[in-house]
Amino acid sequence: HGRGGSRTESQFGAIIPSDRRPPATLRCRYTGKYEFAPLVEWVQSQAFGLVTDLRPDNFLQTLSETRPALALFHQPGAAGVDIASAHLAHVAATFADGLDFVKVPRAHYEGLAVRLGVDKTPLSLAILDFGTRLHYAYGGTANGDATNTTADSIAAFVQDYLSGDLSPLPPPPDAVKPAATKAESDGDE
Repeated sequence: HGRGGSRTESQFGAIIPSDRRPPATLRCRYTGKYEFAPLVEWVQSQAFGLVTDLRPDNFLQTLSETRPALALFHQPGAAGVDIASAHLAHVAATFADGLDFVKVPRAHYEGLAVRLGVDKTPLSLAILDFGTRLHYAYGGTANGDATNTTADSIAAFVQDYLSGDLSPLPPPPDAVKPAATKAESDGDE
């Protein structure tokens, strides 16, 4: 054809000049082997943006009293945040109809993490239910350590919450308590 260089035919019938072919280590072929359900979950988790990054401009729209949220509290640049985020997205593909999924950077929300007691580790998970004012830490610990979390363990945590099988975190010591009635404050019963 007068252009020089050797050429080969690709698996799809297109002719590719040898200087434009990927090296052998980058070539991949479709094997036809996959499991449908995990593939669909992965596509949903990647394509639909089921995990929201919490920011000051979307705080009130994202965290509301009408819908609980699973929050991944993370320090900027913390090791494992990308893996934990991927696990969160995977679980969100299954449970997004039950609660919202958010990533909460401690740079902006350290006070909330401290108030909940999930500030002791670089990564922590908690379900925030502002409607009931009850919150739940991941892993059965008070700090919600999510350093070595898996998608399966997060899914089990969410399922336990939705089933009512979790114990809430104790309220912070400075939590606002309901005002005493006149009879209670007077000592009359």
